[in-house]
Amino acid sequence: MKNILVLIIFSFLIASCGTKKEMVVETPVVEEAPPEPQLRDRKNKPRVDLDQLIAQLGLSEAQEEEFTYMWNKTADDMINAREKNAGNRDAMRTNMMAIRDERQAGVKGILTAAQLTKYYEIMDESRKKMGGAPIKRGG
Repeated sequence: MKNILVLIIFSFLIASCGTKKEMVVETPVVEEAPPEPQLRDRKNKPRVDLDQLIAQLGLSEAQEEEFTYMWNKTADDMINAREKNAGNRDAMRTNMMAIRDERQAGVKGILTAAQLTKYYEIMDESRKKMGGAPIKRGG
């Protein structure tokens, strides 16, 4: 009788383990927009805060849209040039200078004369903090 009781309890335990349901909780996937590309200095801090720059220059809505597009495009181009030319400093320098010239031409086409003067002052101050030379204004 004792063996039958143990067998019944054992069978009950085995049967109940097989019917146990696991609880699955699905976590919703939240897709985030990729971060805006930003130029970084040697300490991995944004070299230029685009929103602050736009505010300091006092851009109109149309100027802001065009300026932001141009700035982010050239920032992406610089990131791609770094990746493409990793290890080849001469090629990287040549590409970076061309992209910088493209950015300067874009800036000149968007800003008024007063805004352009202010832009040069802001950028010169930023470059001075990093130990760089004043921004190229020619061309």
